[in-house]
Amino acid sequence: MAGLRGFRIVAWAVAFWAAAHGSGVAEVNEVRISFQYGLSYLPIHIVKSRHLIEKHAAAAGLGPVTVRFAQFNGGAAINDALLAGDIDYGVAGIAPALTLWDKTRGGLDVRAVAALDSLDIDLTSNNTGVGSIKDFTDQDRIAVPAVKVSIQSVLLQIAAEKAFGEGHHDELDRLTVSLNHPDATAAMLSRKAGISAHFVPPPYSVLQLSSPGIHKVTSSHQILGGPATLNVIYATARFRQQNPRLNVAVLAALREADDIIAGDKAAAVRIYVEEEKPGVPTEVIERVITNPAAGGYSVTPFATEQIAHFLHRTGALRNAPSSWRDYFFPEVGEGGS
Repeated sequence: MAGLRGFRIVAWAVAFWAAAHGSGVAEVNEVRISFQYGLSYLPIHIVKSRHLIEKHAAAAGLGPVTVRFAQFNGGAAINDALLAGDIDYGVAGIAPALTLWDKTRGGLDVRAVAALDSLDIDLTSNNTGVGSIKDFTDQDRIAVPAVKVSIQSVLLQIAAEKAFGEGHHDELDRLTVSLNHPDATAAMLSRKAGISAHFVPPPYSVLQLSSPGIHKVTSSHQILGGPATLNVIYATARFRQQNPRLNVAVLAALREADDIIAGDKAAAVRIYVEEEKPGVPTEVIERVITNPAAGGYSVTPFATEQIAHFLHRTGALRNAPSSWRDYFFPEVGEGGS
């Protein structure tokens, strides 16, 4: 079996190299990428600031490539844009990516190109009566980037099932509202807009928790039992097939961005502050990305299968993946989960 598997990997590599170098099909000279808010997307900010896709595209012999970035409010909007052909790559939670993988099998065949991060994200609350998941009432409103679709919504469902029992994963869905992280943070800090809780990534979580009256209820690491890939970059099989060298350049750019984060954290923090302007002290951001317990950045997916299996078991996915390889393109390599 090991020999057969090795043969398949080599055969794939030869076939993909041939497609990249011998197809004779012109690849696009513009690529459009959408992503969201928070430190989870630090690699994308670095790719943008350092023009890393352009760099690796040129190294692959593609010539000048224009890369356009746009920040969206949530995974649902990103999925709609990808399906409409308005963007080429979506960067969002693993849950929205799995939703599209499930819906487009046999058609557009959307899959993840690479993992992004495994940062711990917090469920915060400004309601002093909420000490656990079980304490939320109909008076509460929980902000997430996209109701039912976002990874925050799915984490809330996993937590609800643990608290209320199997079959009750959607117990708190009625309390969720769609709101991007900057706006939800403003609402939490001002105690306005009726928002009493927020499933929020750093640095916005740090900003909230430093404010009197806001506390942590739980976190993604607590819910999942440890770090897991929560955000990915994904595309259609057609775009990958028609632009093989560009797709490899995107993956190479993300790998280099991860290397920059690991090797020059001061530069990574500076880029993030310049690009997103989160309104959080620089030292707070640096503290997050230098803390191993907070999670980290890697293109290799980690512990995503438990999320995929939960979504299938609860009916959100029609198709059950046999492993993470079903919903990732093979260029990401081995060692995932």
